[in-house]
Amino acid sequence: MFVSVFVSIAVGILAGMGVGSGGILMLYLTLFASVPHKVAQGINLLFFVFALAGAVPFHLARYRVPVRILLVILLLGIPGALAGSLLVPYLPVALLRKCFGGLLVLSGAVTLFRRQKKSTEQPKKKEKKKRRNA
Repeated sequence: MFVSVFVSIAVGILAGMGVGSGGILMLYLTLFASVPHKVAQGINLLFFVFALAGAVPFHLARYRVPVRILLVILLLGIPGALAGSLLVPYLPVALLRKCFGGLLVLSGAVTLFRRQKKSTEQPKKKEKKKRRNA
């Protein structure tokens, strides 16, 4: 029970920071807590709905969120999530596990090999040159 509490807190903190920690929760539930894969998916989704409810207002207030991109993602993501939810009962667990594993590998590879864009770097403060009276 202590491990479940620790994992929940750790994953919640990572989720609040915007880190894709769904993989960690899924791995814990399926490998260590012996939760069936499809049940673990439901737990994972519900966990993140509630965990992110507190983080979203903070991120919207603190960071610039490109509203157009956000709207496109929401308008396409919500129907996609609904379609996926309706499709899951008909898919074999082995296929879901392979898709999940492939997504983790792809996500890790992108994170590992991605170059940061200059626009995402914080601008350096220009130092004012002091005049010396000679």
